Amino acid sequence: MISEKDLQGKTKGRNGLIVGFVILVLIAFCVFYLSETGVFLSPSAKFKAVVKVNVVSPIRKPIMAVIRYFNPNSTYSGDLTLRAELPGDSPEIQIFNSGSLRLKHDRNSKRTYNEIDIMMADQTVLSGFIGYELKEDLLGFYFPALDPNYYKVDLDQFNYGFLDIAPVSSIETNWLTSFLIQKEIEALFNRYVDTILGCITDENVTVDRGRTIEMAARNVAVKGCTVLTFKPSKDDLQNLIEQLEKQLRKDLESLKSAVALGTKLNPSGGDDNYLEALSDPNFDNFRYQANQIAKDLIDMGFQWEIALKGMEPVRSRIFIDDVTIMVELIDLENDERVINLSVGEDEEYIRTLAEIDYKYSEKNIDGQLLVFDDYKSPFVKISFDANLKQKSRLGIPYGSYSLITKQQFTPYTLDVFKSSGGSRHILNIPIFWQDKYSIIVDVVEEKVSVDSPSVEPTDISHYSSHELQSLYESLVWKFVGGLM
Repeated sequence: MISEKDLQGKTKGRNGLIVGFVILVLIAFCVFYLSETGVFLSPSAKFKAVVKVNVVSPIRKPIMAVIRYFNPNSTYSGDLTLRAELPGDSPEIQIFNSGSLRLKHDRNSKRTYNEIDIMMADQTVLSGFIGYELKEDLLGFYFPALDPNYYKVDLDQFNYGFLDIAPVSSIETNWLTSFLIQKEIEALFNRYVDTILGCITDENVTVDRGRTIEMAARNVAVKGCTVLTFKPSKDDLQNLIEQLEKQLRKDLESLKSAVALGTKLNPSGGDDNYLEALSDPNFDNFRYQANQIAKDLIDMGFQWEIALKGMEPVRSRIFIDDVTIMVELIDLENDERVINLSVGEDEEYIRTLAEIDYKYSEKNIDGQLLVFDDYKSPFVKISFDANLKQKSRLGIPYGSYSLITKQQFTPYTLDVFKSSGGSRHILNIPIFWQDKYSIIVDVVEEKVSVDSPSVEPTDISHYSSHELQSLYESLVWKFVGGLM
């Protein structure tokens, strides 16, 4: 039988565990909050963290997006229809306005296939297939209305015959692609970012807490800011140059090794042109020029100042040769934000170069970008009202966009919205006064698949340049003749 004393002891024990657990949760929350506000970071670590988030990351994202698209192992499919509309009601214009180009694109790591259909006056005038086989390095094309044959040709031979581009060893190209794009490019980017940011240390970064920042672009003051100032010495910059030089040498050697291995694996692929092109540049001259730049920066009093509220940047200023380049990030009421880029010789004379003024929410961003001339008058205005939650298959957020310059009467406009089965993009381009022509792109949202023609292919890689051009001209003239 459990006594009342034992029961009380167990209750106190449970209460102690609960209290201890709550204290641990509060401590963990405080540690997380303080780490997010940068309290535990040294001045240089905080400076580098802010630069990585607000400078490096916005640069990295578009670069990596392009690289991912052109990565040989990436996959993508799309189905779009392109057409244009001209102003006027003449029969010729109406026939043109009724035309369209439909493209189905299907790509994976082994091949890229495209189906093409051209319509004119509601009639199909050309239908065909263009494909590329990565392993065989063969380009295929098939337009049955013009020629019953399905042709395949070596890509280098095609480029040489049609575009007069000298053949390039495909094995070397693939090795370069693998080295620079598929495996190394992001690591390469990170290495140079880390090397450059490595010159920011606690010895050359000062901190000033509790500052009130007065914004030049708006009558706004932000209290309780921390100002970090990076002012490198000549030794700091020269050491950075030496580190960059070492990294360049190392990466160049790695690239040469990759190309040499590709040539060794396939000696018939070509000569050592790439290795000759990758011969060592004049690093001594590079170091001299870089050291001269470092000396000039120090002589001109270079320093970079970032004002923070917590870990959020409020103002960034670069001082060089008595000139101030400044970016201000101003949060106003009703979720409105202003980003102002200005330059001036002193704080009394600051000239705005560009300004973004926008309102934002979880779902939408609405605002404008103004670029100013020397007379403080906007000569370019870009307006946007975009849905942050919905994008078309082309990666453009649904919404309305416009661009107008000081010399224009009618703006360029782009409208992106959901349509039946996909999304529609309408680009209006002004011609004269109120006249404009429109480019309309309809994109199907679902993925598509494209198959190669069922016809047995004919390999024409042995054709001479003259024979290829003759075949090309024959197909073009048959197409033009069918339009007449």
